[in-house]
Amino acid sequence: MATLTFTCPHCGAVKMSMKIVGWYTAPPEFVEKNRQAPFANVFATCGNCIGPVSAKITSNKYGKHEQYQFFIQEFSSAIAKDYSIESGSLASIVVRTPNEVSGTPGHLSEPVKKAFRSAERNFKAEDGEDAAAMLYRRSIDIAIREKHPEIKGNLAPRIAKLAEKGLIPPAMKEWADQIRLIGNDGAHEPEGVTKEDLAPMRGFTEAFLRYFITIPFEVAKYREQ
Repeated sequence: MATLTFTCPHCGAVKMSMKIVGWYTAPPEFVEKNRQAPFANVFATCGNCIGPVSAKITSNKYGKHEQYQFFIQEFSSAIAKDYSIESGSLASIVVRTPNEVSGTPGHLSEPVKKAFRSAERNFKAEDGEDAAAMLYRRSIDIAIREKHPEIKGNLAPRIAKLAEKGLIPPAMKEWADQIRLIGNDGAHEPEGVTKEDLAPMRGFTEAFLRYFITIPFEVAKYREQ
């Protein structure tokens, strides 16, 4: 069986050779439906700490969904040999298991945290874009209402008001202006929400919550100490 060579994400052992113990190739219908490069997931254990490690294997030669069979042939040949999987055109990248706690901005209230984490789950779910957009908006909306209940109106004007008051930087207001889902009707259009729409909103929401809640909390805590 082939091996991976990585710095272990668990114990930090540098350039650790790890024997692959299993693999899964993305089905051809999945690759075709999503118009993405063919890939395989492989699973190994660190020789030092026995921690589980997974990696995504792709090919710099077969990067189109139409080349699925060529990729499978090269991968199948490489996986059966007793040396590094990164032979020929194959390349690997460690897949780090998402950590819901560390991925959520710190010091959020329970209602804001619930909305944000629900948005994250829907972002990753198939056909969850509409729900994710609504929940990202909700997490921002609740955060503003909790800290500044005096600021009324729709979400976009309220974000603009925060910038006017110096509570967020002008660049954040300009960023919000570029995200159509921040607007009052953005999430209710008949065609629905796409991943392309949602990605910048997701980034904005996380950045907004960190700037608006997490950083001020940490600064106040530092000053108290």
